[in-house]
Amino acid sequence: MASSSTIVSKKMIKLFSPTPPSVRCHKLSFMDHINIPLHSPFAFFYPKPQNYSNKISQISQILENSLSKVLSFYYSLAGKIKDNNTYVNCDDTGAEYLNVRINCPMSEILNHPYNDVVDVVFPQDLPWSSTLNRSPLVVQLSHFDCGGNSSHSAKFINDWATTARHVDFKPSPQFNASTFFPLMSDANNFIFMDEPSGDGINVLITLTKDDMLNFQKKKELLEFASPVVESTK
Repeated sequence: MASSSTIVSKKMIKLFSPTPPSVRCHKLSFMDHINIPLHSPFAFFYPKPQNYSNKISQISQILENSLSKVLSFYYSLAGKIKDNNTYVNCDDTGAEYLNVRINCPMSEILNHPYNDVVDVVFPQDLPWSSTLNRSPLVVQLSHFDCGGNSSHSAKFINDWATTARHVDFKPSPQFNASTFFPLMSDANNFIFMDEPSGDGINVLITLTKDDMLNFQKKKELLEFASPVVESTK
C-alpha cells in the first residue's frame, strides 16, 4: 500500500478550567508503574458528512472545544508523567492535537487491515512512542481522501463524545487506582519478557517480604499473578 500521512497542523489543547492545586500531583498505581510507558492508540472511522470540505474547520473546532472542557475533569491526561512512571505532574500542559492528511481512501485502510495500515494511520514520526515527560494524551484528527477518523480509553472517549454533544454535561472520573494498587518499594525488581507465542508480555516480579505480604492480601493483584511465590528478602 503506497500511502502516507502528512501533518497539516499541531497544537496543545489547554484545559477549559485550571486544575486545583490540591490534585496537581496524581500518584500512579502499581499497575501503572509496571506498564511500559507507551501510548495505546485507538482509531475511530467515520464517513464524511455532506459538504465535508466546508465543515472541516467546524468539526475540528467542536473536537478542540469539547476536548478542552473534558480535560478539566481528566486533568491527569493533560500533565506530564514523571519520576520513572510513579506520578503525573498535573501542570495543565495540555493534550497534543494533530490534524493529519492521509493520501488514500478510507476504504483502502479498512479493506487491507494486515498490510502497512498501522504505519499509515499512526505514522512513526508522530508522538506514539513514549509518554514519559510528555502529555499522556495525544489526539489525531485524520482526513482521508474519502472518509475520516480521530484517534485518541473507554470512559474518557465516551465522556468526550458526550461533552461534544451536550454543552452542560459534566464528567465524573475516579482517580483512585493508587488506593487499590499502591506503588511498592524501590527494592523490588521487575523483568519484562515476551510470551514465547508472541501474544503478550510476562512480568517477573521480585518483592520484598513486606510488599509480598501486602500483595497477597489484595485479590485484585493476585488475579495478575501465577504462581505467587514468597520473597526470601
